[in-house]
Amino acid sequence: MIWLVVISMALLAAAAILIPFIRPEVEVEAAAPAQPLALKDRLAEIDKQAAEGELSDAEAAALRLEAQRRVLAEARSGETIARPLSPHGRRLVGGVSALVIAVGGIGLYALLGRPDLARPVAEVAAAGDTSLERMIAALEDQVRETPDDAEMWGILGGAYAQAERYDSAAGAYARAAVLAPEEARLHSALGEVLVQVAQGVVTDDALVAFRAAVARDPSDPRARYFLALRKDQTGDRDGAMDDWVTLLNSAPAGAPWVPQVRALVDQVAAERGIDVADRITGSAAAGSPGS
Repeated sequence: MIWLVVISMALLAAAAILIPFIRPEVEVEAAAPAQPLALKDRLAEIDKQAAEGELSDAEAAALRLEAQRRVLAEARSGETIARPLSPHGRRLVGGVSALVIAVGGIGLYALLGRPDLARPVAEVAAAGDTSLERMIAALEDQVRETPDDAEMWGILGGAYAQAERYDSAAGAYARAAVLAPEEARLHSALGEVLVQVAQGVVTDDALVAFRAAVARDPSDPRARYFLALRKDQTGDRDGAMDDWVTLLNSAPAGAPWVPQVRALVDQVAAERGIDVADRITGSAAAGSPGS
C-alpha cells in the first residue's frame, strides 16, 4: 500500500509541476517589489507565533531564514532583470522538472525511504481517503512529532509542491536544509520550488539555493541545469549553452532527464542558428533526435 501511495504522490507531483508550464500564457502586470517593511512585519509575525507556541523554535528559525533571504534580495540594486522563458522554453523546463520529480522521487524513496515514518499516510490511504490534502495533514502531524527530521520535512516539501503550495514547499525545504545543511538535494529542491513561485524565472533566492547545492555536490544535475538557465535568462547565452552541453556530456548512462535536456539544447541551438551536435558525446549524443 505504501508503494501505491508513493507512486501516486510522485505522479501527482509531476503533474503539478508540469501544468503551470503548459497553461496558456496570460498578460499580467508586473508586481511591485515587496516592501522591506512588509518583510520585517513577517519576521515580527514569526516571532509572535513562536512566542505563542504555534511554531517550534526550529520551524521559526527556518521561516526567519527564508524571510531574511528575501530582505537581502530586496536590498540589492542594479542587477540585471531576468529574462522570462518563452512558452516553448517553459514547456521544456516543465517537462524536465516533472520527469525528475516523478522518477527521482520514486528512486530516492526506494533507496532512502522510511515506511515506518510514512505510516500515517498509509493509514489514511487504507481508510479509503487518498486526497492530497489529507496526506499533507498526515505529514504535518508527523513533522510535529519529529520536528528535527530533515527527511520528513523534505517529504512534506514535496507534498506541498504537488498541491502547488510553493511558498509552503519553500518553507519546508528551507527547514530541511537547515537541519541537514550538507544534503545537496534539499538545497536544489528548495531552488526548484522557488523557480516555480517565480513562474519559471531563476530568482536571486533560487540562485542562492542552487549554488549551495553544487557547493555540496558539484554533480547535482538539477542545480546545474537551473544555474545554466539563470545564465540564459540574464543574457549569458553562450555560457548557458556551454553548461548545458557539459551537463549532458557528464550524464550517467540511462539518466532519465537526458532526453528532455537534449531536446532543450537542440531547440535553443536551432533558434540561434548554431550547431552543437558535434559537441555532445556519450549517451546524450546517442539520444539525438537525428540518431
